[in-house]
Amino acid sequence: MLRHFINPLIVYFFSASQLNYSREILFYRWNLSLVNTPELQYAILSSGLVNWLSRVTIYKAINLRLKHLNGSYKIKIKCYKNLTHNVDIIFNRVYLSNTLVRALYKRVEAIFSEYIPRTYTTAATLPDMFLLAYTIFTLDLAKPRSTK
Repeated sequence: MLRHFINPLIVYFFSASQLNYSREILFYRWNLSLVNTPELQYAILSSGLVNWLSRVTIYKAINLRLKHLNGSYKIKIKCYKNLTHNVDIIFNRVYLSNTLVRALYKRVEAIFSEYIPRTYTTAATLPDMFLLAYTIFTLDLAKPRSTK
């Protein structure tokens, strides 16, 4: 059923000037073409929906739960942000104490026998920038600038 919605969605997103979604759905359609095996195409389609209640007729988009969680976070920030409740405290309360997130943490920790800290980590952009520059240089993907 998902496969039948892809082409109309491409037209819909382009006509609505939603270029990011248009590119994503075009990439999605490409992945469901003959470039991938039927098994991989099935896996891609299967991962687009989640059956929360294990019933045949009830499926939800994967990102629907995340949208609900983000909406809850936004409401909490508007209602509770003050001198004693900053964004970090609210983030930790809403995201890191969420029951689904906690259950997922427990399962991942049990499978891999590894403790996952419950704190939010920040990205180290400087090493990433140097790694990207090094990769571009070593793969000869960039040309030197002219000296004019």
